[in-house]
Amino acid sequence: MTLLRQLPFVVFVLALISVVAQGVAQENPLLLIITGTIAVVSWYVTESKGGRCLPTWLSRILILGVVLYTLFNAWQFGSDLRPILGRFLMFLLLIKLYEEKTSQNYGLILLLSFVLVIFGCLLVAGPLFASLLIVYAAFALW
Repeated sequence: MTLLRQLPFVVFVLALISVVAQGVAQENPLLLIITGTIAVVSWYVTESKGGRCLPTWLSRILILGVVLYTLFNAWQFGSDLRPILGRFLMFLLLIKLYEEKTSQNYGLILLLSFVLVIFGCLLVAGPLFASLLIVYAAFALW
């Protein structure tokens, strides 16, 4: 029973590590600061006592906006799609962090965080990213 109580925290930490890893892989400090802050705030907004979640209709509108933003970026800067897809996955993960936490959403958050780390591996191979990858793997095994 203790393991199930720790699940929300572990899922949040994995999502946070993957967002930070993607920000490092994109080599964009502003993106890292903004998305990292949004991810940290999600814990306080959704998991605190009396926490609030995004309504389903609003999250769907946000997802549609992210899809349109990604398509526009792909059309405008279509030379390398890896960073564009990495940002797309990061924004999807941030939206999922603010939704109501069900078992399906926990699974989606875990899947998105894993794919986000994989996309980071495709973008960069540096010591900072490697250390984040080791920390992510340790938390994932736990």
